[in-house]
Amino acid sequence: MTTDRDVIREEHSLFIYQHIPKAHLAMLPVETHHLARQNPDLFNTMVEKFLSASYRPHDYRFKN
Repeated sequence: MTTDRDVIREEHSLFIYQHIPKAHLAMLPVETHHLARQNPDLFNTMVEKFLSASYRPHDYRFKN
């Protein structure tokens, strides 16, 4: 998750996203690096959507 007013430049966030397999990226407009503190409802909604759509317990099991 990043914003268009983040201290991390958009192209850096996009580069990281493009180079991590199965990555997700949300670029939120008119927000800052302090999104979780300044807009906790939006932040929590985005995190909940990510976790409910992406979390698969079998993806994280260790193989013997």
